[in-house]
Amino acid sequence: MSWTDVFVALALPMAAGLAAAAPLWHWRQHIVGNALGAGVAFTAILFLMGNAYVGQLRENQLCADGVIHCVSRVDAHMPFLLYAFIGIVDACGIFWIGLGVEERHAPKGWQAATPEK
Repeated sequence: MSWTDVFVALALPMAAGLAAAAPLWHWRQHIVGNALGAGVAFTAILFLMGNAYVGQLRENQLCADGVIHCVSRVDAHMPFLLYAFIGIVDACGIFWIGLGVEERHAPKGWQAATPEK
């Protein structure tokens, strides 16, 4: 797994989730927008995990066929763990951005520290 893969996993699901959530945030459906954005981000991460899995299967088959030199990898599951962590970070980022949008759309003084008299 290269740094390019990590950057794509950080940027692509976040951008897709924000693009899916933005119209709902605009229509003041903040909870639904957050859920949709996080769902889109998690789905994109699952596709990236599948891509990594297929790459590992391909490499294992080439190794079994004797095409490439077989290398013992103890950390074969590390890309999946990294993708899962990035997915959680993306979803948290979408919820955090959604909170900022919701606060901008809120009526003035809705989070006052002391009640008005």
